[in-house]
Amino acid sequence: MKIDYDLINSYKQLGVYKSKAALGAYAEEEFGLKIQRNLSFENMIVRLEEHVKASSPITKFILNEPKTDVDLEVLTVPKVETFELDVADVNPEDAKKIVDSIKEQLTCNDISALAKQVASRNEVAKTIEEILPPDFKPCFTPMGNVETFYPLSYWINDWIQEHENWKEIIHEYPRIQEHKFLYTLLYYIHKHGSFTIRETRNGAYITLK
Repeated sequence: MKIDYDLINSYKQLGVYKSKAALGAYAEEEFGLKIQRNLSFENMIVRLEEHVKASSPITKFILNEPKTDVDLEVLTVPKVETFELDVADVNPEDAKKIVDSIKEQLTCNDISALAKQVASRNEVAKTIEEILPPDFKPCFTPMGNVETFYPLSYWINDWIQEHENWKEIIHEYPRIQEHKFLYTLLYYIHKHGSFTIRETRNGAYITLK
């Protein structure tokens, strides 16, 4: 496992005591290394680097692209003037049968729209257990005595703010090595109903729900 220097640099904005506490927690949680807090911040980093160099090499993983929920064949059918369909109670497993039964009354565009609605409804219905990866464990511990929070790299927060459905598409986040932070955020939000982060660009506290 590689050291996340971007994350470590973000700790420097927390002040002397909290930055060392955050670095110590990161070293213990990610690498199983307990570092004495009486060392300077820079020496704590050196100690962590020495430990990582002495550890085993990284095992690389290849992630497969996610598959679509519904596969529909392209149909050429007569166009009708109007057509309304309520898909609120459509079971994703029966979507193909439903489409086949009404395909003579639908245009190709109507079928495509129906497939997207069914897939979207299926995605929203996922439980926290279905979203979190197997053998999931939180990769960080919240900081603070009364109102807990965690310092989060600003580019991760930017991605969250740009994607309203970020909880369902964590697998699409481009930096695979940081998926663990997003899954851990999701875990704490589910556990407490909300979770506060401190983004590292401006030091702003943001509550995610």
